[in-house]
Amino acid sequence: MSTTNLPGSFSMVPRGNIREVVVQRILTAVIRGEFPVGHRMVIQSLAEQFGVSATPVREALV
Repeated sequence: MSTTNLPGSFSMVPRGNIREVVVQRILTAVIRGEFPVGHRMVIQSLAEQFGVSATPVREALV
């Protein structure tokens, strides 16, 4: 599976269980401190960064 590099540390999510991949990427970003304390996670913004629709991002944040 190929992925496309996006600006910043994010890249498009490969096909498969997209929700689980998004969960792992968000957790990794939080652990690495890529989101400042108090950062508001906007679903549409995260979806664009990961190259997925808003639905798996919404599911990942629940």
